[in-house]
Amino acid sequence: MIQLLDFLKTRAFAGVPLGSSPEALKAALGEPTYEYTDTFAHTLEYGLFEFAFSPKSRQLYMIHTQDFEVPTLGNTQELDPWVLTAGVHILDTMKAADEEGLQYTYDPENLTLKFASGVDLVFYGDTPATSTIYSIEARDMALYQGDLEG
Repeated sequence: MIQLLDFLKTRAFAGVPLGSSPEALKAALGEPTYEYTDTFAHTLEYGLFEFAFSPKSRQLYMIHTQDFEVPTLGNTQELDPWVLTAGVHILDTMKAADEEGLQYTYDPENLTLKFASGVDLVFYGDTPATSTIYSIEARDMALYQGDLEG
């Protein structure tokens, strides 16, 4: 079972860090639910998660999911979402992160928890007490920019 908490700690999903190849991700997760290439990226989808690879060098530069009840990887792998299910509030998530000893900063303007690993949790709502989880994302735009410049 893949632990979402491990992703928050390391920014490596199922042990696959940003900068990895599509083949490395497939070796860890199996065949994707959906795969496509457009002008901007080569993308592998596993359930509700999108893994975007730079168009030329095919390096993993972004892992993203949003607007979910419970984050899943489809039928490919089981995922332990930790506390990150629909309706979890930012304050509850901060408390759970503190209990795990996770380092993060809180961006109150954008209702975002920015973990030291480089994973961001974005919440929506009017106040911290009412804001609930919206998206989970890790990205390294330098990998993407390198393809555009090179």
